[in-house]
Amino acid sequence: MEKSLVIAYILWAIGGWLGLHHFYLGRDRQAFVWWTLVGGYGGLGLIVDFFRMSRYVEYANYSPKYQDTIRQKTKDSLKPSFSFYRFAGQIVFGNLLSWVAYRAIPEEEILGVSLWWLIVLVPLGSAIGVHVIGNIGSQEGSIIPSLLAAYAALPFYTMPYPKYQWSTWLAAFAFRLRVRWRKGKPQKRHICKRVAIMSACGVLYLSLWTSYMYYNLRITNEHGESIRFRDSVANLVNSPMFRELRDSLRHLWKYYKVHGWQTLWNEVRLYCFLNY
Repeated sequence: MEKSLVIAYILWAIGGWLGLHHFYLGRDRQAFVWWTLVGGYGGLGLIVDFFRMSRYVEYANYSPKYQDTIRQKTKDSLKPSFSFYRFAGQIVFGNLLSWVAYRAIPEEEILGVSLWWLIVLVPLGSAIGVHVIGNIGSQEGSIIPSLLAAYAALPFYTMPYPKYQWSTWLAAFAFRLRVRWRKGKPQKRHICKRVAIMSACGVLYLSLWTSYMYYNLRITNEHGESIRFRDSVANLVNSPMFRELRDSLRHLWKYYKVHGWQTLWNEVRLYCFLNY
């Protein structure tokens, strides 16, 4: 079934920051990137998408116009020309994945065992980030060169402040050496398989952030003391203010079950009017 430009713009308007329009057009990699980067680099990607949407739809439908364009491009050059926008995206996304992978490694021992050796997986984040951006749309390339280049920078990880950015830069340059045009029609995959893959990637990404916030994230309180984020959350949950809020919500829920939503809403409006 052919993709509609109108539907693509509607999804862009209502859920562009989640990458809904890219998922609709079969650009799952770009949809995932837009979700992780909140609309693609803080919304910049959404602006670019607005002007490129017709091109995306032509690619998704493998239209005669797109076929003529890609045929001309491959005739002029066997390798896609350098794109600063794509290269910058590889650096940003590669650094994001390597950074969150690095921060997710617990600084404290777990059951008496140090997990610092997991730092060997950080270059993998750089290579995956570079590979994902590099394989969006009409271009493709193998992950192997990027993976080898990313791990070549592993000695920099022994520094007091690991320079994981080197993995991303080397991976991006290595990918550029072997990039090529994607041949043939875009692959069509079943919606269930696509959703399953996207969900698995989302869970893995969020689990890295969860590990970082639980084990390593620290905040500074009003006394200038650095405390773990998980301890501050526990203190908030056990605070009198939070318990009072919880009790109030419980009373509201009981009132709603007895009197219904309309009566509860009227009581809330009356309370706001009398107190404000």
